[in-house]
This record gives sequence, structure tokens and C-alpha cells, in this order.
Amino acid sequence: MKNIAIITRENNLHWSIAKIGIGLNDFLNSNGYTSKLYVTDEETDSPSYTFSTKADLAIHRMLFGLTGKDGSYSHFSTRRLLREFERNQVDTIYILMLHSFFINETMLFNYIKRKGISVVYIMLDEYVFSGKCHFNFGCKELEEECVGCPHLDKHPVCLSKSGPHKVYLRKKRNYEGANMVFVGPEMVLTGARRSALTKERTLIEADECIDTRKYRPRDTERLRRELGIPDDKIVCMCVAVYDGVHHERKGVPYYIELAKRFEHDDRFVFVQVAYMADYPGGLPSNYIAKGFINDIDLVAEYLSLGDLFIFPSLADTMPNTCLEALACGTPLLCWKVYGNEKMAPAEIATFVTPTNLDEMAAVVNKLEKKSADTINRCREYAVKRYDNQAYFRKLMKIGEEL
Repeated sequence: MKNIAIITRENNLHWSIAKIGIGLNDFLNSNGYTSKLYVTDEETDSPSYTFSTKADLAIHRMLFGLTGKDGSYSHFSTRRLLREFERNQVDTIYILMLHSFFINETMLFNYIKRKGISVVYIMLDEYVFSGKCHFNFGCKELEEECVGCPHLDKHPVCLSKSGPHKVYLRKKRNYEGANMVFVGPEMVLTGARRSALTKERTLIEADECIDTRKYRPRDTERLRRELGIPDDKIVCMCVAVYDGVHHERKGVPYYIELAKRFEHDDRFVFVQVAYMADYPGGLPSNYIAKGFINDIDLVAEYLSLGDLFIFPSLADTMPNTCLEALACGTPLLCWKVYGNEKMAPAEIATFVTPTNLDEMAAVVNKLEKKSADTINRCREYAVKRYDNQAYFRKLMKIGEEL
């Protein structure tokens, strides 16, 4: 392992995938390797090579909608990428994401196998071992080569019934003969073991990670004054995207409806970051909504502000924002979906029946302001289990062993 490429869709620190990609790239370069990020976003937060174009992305997205064949277009972008690999003599590739309409997977894997390149495929969602879906919700078709996909109308939406099956078979061909291992948290490996694409491959368990040096408990006195939140108020916090169109799986409407139940309870205030669109019927009076925040220090202040971090997502592998909240000393309240229950023990996290607002409201109703002991327990758990330096070191070792 000498010259390394990291492929991902995003390089903007809004997104957890970008944080992992940028962090891994920096770690490998600081440990004597030559590593480079290869991305499609033009808005970048780290030096990288942007190989796609807006035109390629738009065409790929449109053709996928018609055919259901993500990873089958973007010929020009992929040629540009492979020329860069050739020029830089890449011998090892870490893949963080291939979906989202930016790469021709067959061209990529043919090159990988022809050149004998080693691949560490980091599974941050479930697209790796399915025909279409980023999250499969336990779909049985995963075991039947996605022949009858029941999720054509779910993101990413497509019209073709046969498209997911064709992509499944294409991935099977692509993976065959590649020197490749698949890495992911336990909840993702559970799905990977069900799919014929990956169940016979080398699967390595590794929790996702966060930068515990940046995400740490902060003084929130200034932020409380700015938001007009009195010291005696109990703060419920949520950091999740609401744009009224996409990201419905993030479940923000449940959080808003939860706040409405406590609108006349003077104990609580509900805060949300990444609010991007007007909510039908308006927000309750006890709700403070903020848009995207780029400043990590400010995000850490918001996470520290919460007495409880509520994350209503209906599908996530290991939501980094929850791990960041723990690192900032804030306990969790989430739905009992996917592997959420494995994120943290009952002492610092509560998990309730999906979409059951009665159960969620019962937890909030008993909530008190968090203590110094709670902050310390959350922080210590996050540092011990989710620190990114240990994660990057494990990924580096996996690449070296390949």
C-alpha cells in the first residue's frame, strides 16, 4: 500500500461521510502514505480532485429515474477519474460511497481488477449489497437478487421494475475477482450477510467514528443568551435535515409534532438545526429552528446545549450526529430501528417503538436537566468507542493486510 485513493460523493463538512473521508485522508498522509480524495462536489472543505461535472450528474440522475440503473452512466467522469488513478499509480482504494449518480461502477471495477488494485469498501449504508436502495428496511428481495423490488417509489425513485435486478447482477460481476474487503458496523453487516453479493466475501466489523477532539462539551451560556433560553429551561435538541421534499427518512416531522405536545409546558424548549423549509401548519411556539451550520465549534455548542438529543430518523446505520451528541455530553432518545440500540447503553440512551410519539413523549415528560455525571458518562463512552483516530488506524491496517 503506497499510493491511495479515497472515493466519495461528498467533500463538504455538512455531511458525516465527508468528515470520515477527509479525516481518513489526513490520517493516511500523516502516516507516510500518499493519499488523495476523489470527489464530485465542487464545494470542498479539503484539497481533493473533483472528477465529475454538473452535466454528468444531471444526465446520470435522469437516466437512473427511467432505468433504475445507478452506477451505469457517467462514462466521461469515470474516464477522467481513471486517468488520474493511472497518473498517480494508485494501488489501494478506499470506497466510502458509489451511489448518487456520479460514477460508472463497471468501468471502475474492470480497471481495479485489471490493475490488481486492493479495495477497502466502507459500508456507510446498504447500497453496497442491494440493487437500488440505500436502506432496505429488512427487505426479503435482498436474498432473491432484488428481482421484485417493492421500493421503486422510495428514494432514490425509479420507474423500471427490472432495473434493481440488473444492477444487482452487475454488482455481482463487478465484485467477482476483486481483491476487496467490506467494512461496516454490526447493523450493516447483518444485512450484508443476507445478500448473495457479500455474504461470501470478507466482512470486517468496525463502528463508524467522530472527531472527539472537535466534538466535546462546550460552555453554552453565550448560546442560551443568543437564543433567549432561560437557564431553568430543559432543552431538547435535534440536528437533522428538514427540507419538506427529500430526507423524509430523517423523521423531523415526528420531532415537530412531539414539540407540539409540550407547547403549553413551560419546562421545555425544542431546538432543531438544519431546518430548511416551512413546516405545514407552522411550528409550535416552543420551537427554535436554525438552518445548516458550517462551523463545527458552533454545532458542538448546540449539541452541548441539549439536555436530551432526540433523533427521529427511521433509517440510519450509525448516525454520526448521535455519536457527536454523546461526545458533547448529551444523552440520546431514538427510535428502536436498525442498529440504533447498539449505539449506546441504557444509562445514556433510550430507544422507543418507531413512530410511537406516546412513548417518546413519556420519556420527555420525565426529563430533567442533565447533570455533570451524565455529561461525563456520555463523553467517556463516546471517546472510548467512537474516536476517529482508532477507526482510521484500523482502516489503515486493513489496507496494509490486503
